[in-house]
Amino acid sequence: MVCLGCPRSVSWPPSFLPRCLLLGAAAGAFLCLRCLESAVSLSSFVSSLPVVGSVAPVVRPSVASSVPRGRVSAAVSVVAVHLAGDSVRVVCGDGRVRVCRVPYAVRALGRPLSVDAVFARLSARVGSSVRFVSAFGYSPDEWFVAVEAV
Repeated sequence: MVCLGCPRSVSWPPSFLPRCLLLGAAAGAFLCLRCLESAVSLSSFVSSLPVVGSVAPVVRPSVASSVPRGRVSAAVSVVAVHLAGDSVRVVCGDGRVRVCRVPYAVRALGRPLSVDAVFARLSARVGSSVRFVSAFGYSPDEWFVAVEAV
């Protein structure tokens, strides 16, 4: 007998029966293991391709995934932003005041930040909805180290 995928000759009954797959007893056709593995890997590759004309959603990685023990708040609107020493306080639409301690944000994010840069970025977000990201297991409803746009 001959393998359906390649010109290999297979004797019946094959001496390596576990390596071959019987496709049809009436047809007496076999597929050797190498051809079977190629067919399976090709079908999994084809099924992973996007459908022509479909639009895949753009998925941005969350800042919380790069922050140690990061947690994310619900979406809230930014009402006001205030400077307070090495901290920036944000008054939110849910009535809470969230605080960014810039030295902790530098440690959590692993990059240099200044209080003025944090203040400027948050001031630009007044009136828009954001999600606050906390680090080290703290509640994002009180403390934050980063902000994600909604």
